[in-house]
Amino acid sequence: MSLTTPRASMSRRLFATMAATVVTVTLAIAPFHTPPASAAPGEIPRDSSLFVAEKGHVDSPKVFYKDGHLSLETEAKGERRPIDTAIHNLGHGYTREGKQNFIFTVPKNAPELDFLGKPGTDLFMSPMISNLPHDPIWAGFGADTGVPIENFRDGAFTLDLVDVKGPGRVEQFRWSPGGEGESGYLTRMLSSSDSRYRSALLTAGTHTHNYTTFSRPGRYELTYRASARTKSGSLLATKEYTTQWQVGGNRPGAAMTSIAEKTPSQAKHGLTITPASGVEGRDSAVEGKLHTLEVRTPEVEKGTAEFTVNGSHLATVGLSHGYAGFHELLPADASRYQVNVRDESGALRYTSAPLSLKDAKASTGESADPLAPNAEKSEKFGAKELSIGSRRVSASFAPASNGTHALTVTVDDPQFAGFVSLGQFSSEKDDLPNTTFDTAVRGGKATLSVPSSYLDSGDALKLSLTPHPLVRNAKKTSVTLASSFNARDTFKKTFELSPDGATSPSNDQPRPDPSQPSDPTTPGEAPTCRDRLLIDHGHLDLALQGDASGVSSTIKDDSRIGAKNTVDRDGGEIALVVSDAAKEARTKAQAGKEWDGILAPVGEPTWVLPFSQNPSLPWPGYSTERVKEGDFSSYELTLEKVTGPGDVSLFVPDGLGGKPRTLLASRKGAPRSLPIEGPTHAHTAWAFTKPGTYTLTFTYKAVKPDGTTVTSNPQTLTILVGKNAKDEFCSATTLEP
Repeated sequence: MSLTTPRASMSRRLFATMAATVVTVTLAIAPFHTPPASAAPGEIPRDSSLFVAEKGHVDSPKVFYKDGHLSLETEAKGERRPIDTAIHNLGHGYTREGKQNFIFTVPKNAPELDFLGKPGTDLFMSPMISNLPHDPIWAGFGADTGVPIENFRDGAFTLDLVDVKGPGRVEQFRWSPGGEGESGYLTRMLSSSDSRYRSALLTAGTHTHNYTTFSRPGRYELTYRASARTKSGSLLATKEYTTQWQVGGNRPGAAMTSIAEKTPSQAKHGLTITPASGVEGRDSAVEGKLHTLEVRTPEVEKGTAEFTVNGSHLATVGLSHGYAGFHELLPADASRYQVNVRDESGALRYTSAPLSLKDAKASTGESADPLAPNAEKSEKFGAKELSIGSRRVSASFAPASNGTHALTVTVDDPQFAGFVSLGQFSSEKDDLPNTTFDTAVRGGKATLSVPSSYLDSGDALKLSLTPHPLVRNAKKTSVTLASSFNARDTFKKTFELSPDGATSPSNDQPRPDPSQPSDPTTPGEAPTCRDRLLIDHGHLDLALQGDASGVSSTIKDDSRIGAKNTVDRDGGEIALVVSDAAKEARTKAQAGKEWDGILAPVGEPTWVLPFSQNPSLPWPGYSTERVKEGDFSSYELTLEKVTGPGDVSLFVPDGLGGKPRTLLASRKGAPRSLPIEGPTHAHTAWAFTKPGTYTLTFTYKAVKPDGTTVTSNPQTLTILVGKNAKDEFCSATTLEP
């Protein structure tokens, strides 16, 4: 990869969407699905039997495979359960430093985010980048390592968002903000509002870090399915699973405690909504963004107040002395709010008339019937198989406006739906890309805007087109679009999609495939040297496991290199290979002591494993989810020893597009221990300032509730950085100290 061509600033590229494993599409309209049992208008939701996923890393939906069937589950705190038995709680979350971590404000000068609303629009957010203690829920989706992709056409499968019901819009995306005068880079993933983004392409052993935003607080129902096309031509799909999200409001299953009534002498009977003031606790940091919703019913001394938005559940608040209130982030629109007051016996005693922030008045003492839920419009996704006629494809990549290049892909048959990936390679002969840019194909067409600063002159550009599993008679096709990219030129290509000859008879009903083996088979020979497995891509975790009697650390390997399932390994069994796909040049924009403590000097390269997964690089993280819950109150990860030719840093950005924050590093005076609260699974960026062989030794300390501690065994990771490091390591007879 050239280091002399203009590039995006490293702070952008580190967290850009690089993985080719998640792109999105939509197809036909489904007739119906079966939603979960839900409360009638104005009633309190029945949540007591649901598992509440919250405050930490959550994979949901996560695709699993067993006995010829795919299934969708929620994985949180090291435990799994069917996704339709879980509810995801997105509350008001904050970092250790007290910074809010649950509001996404649409920035100025980011036209790629216009789909979220005007600049300044505030949305509820499950963050893409989460700082400790990972509050609120840090949610993504993914797939188990054991899904037998070797038996699937194109080695992939999809997660389909079938339907969304709720008071607002739901969007899942990755976004890297642009530098001064540069475009940001956006990858849209799943959407309730845009029918182009209703399916995500996955492969085994991956999971996403992404934003999930909601335009209004309240209760949402999301219905998913997973589907694959087997190599024998059968469609393999799950049933439709409906799971729930609670956005803002109370924690599911329990009424929230009311705020204190501030002005009882001036109180009016009924519902009142006013800009928040005098907010106490952590929410005081965002007081200017909140409203206060209150109800006063002197005739009901004690009970519950069920607040709703557009007829959907918003919050259940305990009512005492005829008062209940809470602070919430509300959109500046015509949403209609109500409150239903019940006494201690559960009898409905009062329902307010609807009130909107657009009303001239801030309160109402009138009563009315409870509003029926009025869900935001969302087109359903369908499950009908199809066969395309013409497989002819035309593609072009050309300079566009605002410092971008535009990719246009057209399939002759407008029925075609699938996924397109534009890969950037150091040379045409390379197998793994340095960067990928991904989007969906719907109606036979796809367009994609790529910031020109991400593109390197002289690199090869390869295009891959993958049909959705519902398409019977085509399979993944890859072509070279440009053997040597030049920013001034337009590149065009016409080609034919490869036919899939293993088409099954037409059957619109997805079904399990009994020909699939129950357990993946043993893989072929994997790359090794000096008795070590060489891992050059894929997900791994430095994982802590055990209980109060003792703990141990292991390398949890989801890379599928050397095995087709998750494998626990010792650090001495492997070496991580970091190619020059990780090589970045520091820019002038990355000035200041924060970057000085992480990167090489301006103009010199640093090898960076990004925060989000790049399919061409190892993706190491850390995890305490396999420790028995309740046995420990906190943990500490310590970087005990580092050897190597340069400096090493593990870091994250400090908030949305903020400066970096070093978590662990080898430099003098840098932190060597990372405190961890509760069960955690997280990823950081890793920076190496020089090429060569590094060894990093880590230990965990687990703290019991009584303050006593237990310490794990050390784990030493060997990391080979740069294009020559692997050859030098493998040709040596002994490891340098």
